[in-house]
Amino acid sequence: MLSNRHWFFFNLFILFYFVLFILFYFILFYFILFYFILFSLMISCMSLAVWFVTFLATVILDVGLGLMLGFVFALYFVLRSSQRMNTLYQNKFYQDFDSIDKIKYGTDTN
Repeated sequence: MLSNRHWFFFNLFILFYFVLFILFYFILFYFILFYFILFSLMISCMSLAVWFVTFLATVILDVGLGLMLGFVFALYFVLRSSQRMNTLYQNKFYQDFDSIDKIKYGTDTN
């Protein structure tokens, strides 16, 4: 049998490694979260905005309401970008039809 003093140090040892594990877990989680946000910002600001709104709404409100709000927010961006008039998707940027010389309205190219 271990004496009370040994049990105390044994429990202190377990507590130390438990706290170390929790700290490592949170540091790793926030490190991955930071790089995800940085990578998303390099890819698309709109997708980062959708993710951030969904994340905050889920944390603040509830899981169901947060996901619903994120879906509505993403749908807003999709509808906003698809309903723009006079735009053509080319090289990841929207350009006006008038700025492209090859497009002729109502004329035959032959």
